[in-house]
Amino acid sequence: MEDKSQTLSMFEVIGPCMIGPSSSHTAGALRIALITSKLLNAPITKAEFTVYASFADTLEGHGTDRALVAGLLGFEADDIRIRDSIKIAESRGIDLTFVKDTETHVPHPNTVRIRVETEGGGSLSIMGSSLGGGAAEVNRLNDFSVEMSGNYHTLVVLHRDSPGVMSRVTGLLATKGINIAFMRLYRTQRGRAACAIIEVDQYPGEDIAVELMQAAMVGEVYIVPQIAAELPAPATEAGEAELESLTDELRKRLAIPVELNEYFQNHSLTSGCQMLELAERFSCSLGTIIMARELQLTEVSFPDAVRKLRRIWQVMSESVATGLAEPIPTMGGLIGGGAAKMRDYSAANLPVSGALWGRLMAAALAVPEVNAAMGLIAAAPTAGAAG
Repeated sequence: MEDKSQTLSMFEVIGPCMIGPSSSHTAGALRIALITSKLLNAPITKAEFTVYASFADTLEGHGTDRALVAGLLGFEADDIRIRDSIKIAESRGIDLTFVKDTETHVPHPNTVRIRVETEGGGSLSIMGSSLGGGAAEVNRLNDFSVEMSGNYHTLVVLHRDSPGVMSRVTGLLATKGINIAFMRLYRTQRGRAACAIIEVDQYPGEDIAVELMQAAMVGEVYIVPQIAAELPAPATEAGEAELESLTDELRKRLAIPVELNEYFQNHSLTSGCQMLELAERFSCSLGTIIMARELQLTEVSFPDAVRKLRRIWQVMSESVATGLAEPIPTMGGLIGGGAAKMRDYSAANLPVSGALWGRLMAAALAVPEVNAAMGLIAAAPTAGAAG
């Protein structure tokens, strides 16, 4: 069995930036619905959500209902409008229904079936599961059992099972310079309806759908763009200059050796002991090792990695400041105001552990309060663990 830790990005450990309170029950639920929204080619008129197992338990309490609707509306996980998504959908005339099914056995407890109707009479049925940390997988598309995560640009090709169809599809992708990362084929039975899920490294463009239907003689083609954390550009020229300066400073400070880059082209990182050995061998910091591994593992550019890290740090800092500013009404009402009390207690030099630990505890309490109020936080590695 593959050890997932060997291919785990550092942005799966810190991040994503998301609206709380739960990476599984909020962000993951939204991701399933967001994938669904990208498979639609007409405005939604009706949506029915059947939630199973733990999703049925957390529907209102963890904002799963609002997250599902937000995903269908195309909102990202860090969009503050998630809080009001149901009102927004209803204002657009979308008929919403939620059904709790606690009897049906499902392979994963965080599972939802979404049935959607669109203008013009179109319909779609999706089943998906939230896997933790904001990750999710669509495992059923209409009559097909599938696997689709949204981690890659994805082509969904519906066709009739017959010889040569997929060779024409892959041939056309090759002529466009589009590299296939993963491809899975499904069919209802021999010679009948079939489905291909093709995950690719480059965005194929909307025109590819028409070309595939003409050249490969397939029925329908849907393009699902990669669902990834946005890299917000600084709002001002000064902000851009600051980011460039930070990038240059980190590049110099980390000073990634060429030999270390070459090492991670052929090796994975399997343990803390290995990290220490590499730090000694290449005379570098642990931060240098992690960054070098990230650049080779995900092929993200150094500036984009810094931009992501800066965004996460900003959200972390702002969530601490927000939680300390004043008590925030939380969804369950069980917490709120504790962070500010700990800050004041620490300022009076009362904690037995000392003022420093008091300030750290205040910051650690502030983030969960923001999270529980459906505020913006950076999961680390989950929303529940943030802070």
